[in-house]
Amino acid sequence: QFEYADTKKLRRLLPDIVEHFNASIVPMSIDTEVGLLMHIACSVNRLCSGAATPQNLRREEIIDQYRQSYSTLRRELKPLEKAFHIIFPDDELANILMIQYKL
Repeated sequence: QFEYADTKKLRRLLPDIVEHFNASIVPMSIDTEVGLLMHIACSVNRLCSGAATPQNLRREEIIDQYRQSYSTLRRELKPLEKAFHIIFPDDELANILMIQYKL
């Protein structure tokens, strides 16, 4: 249960988005998919609350190294951003890439 994010919307949108990540960015184990799903759900809740995303000290390095995946990730997250009226900052995108690529 989340205090700020609508869990019904998350359950409707998030599984398809994670499946698209799996198909278009990098194949993931089921454990990684579940972890990523939970991470993104918590991130949406945090962003909806107005709380800051923790800084990723490797943000620039990760985004530069995985530029194509970063662009795909940005595009694939648009439905969540629109549904919840949020914008995923680059620090969070770097965190998601770290989970996907097990960095």
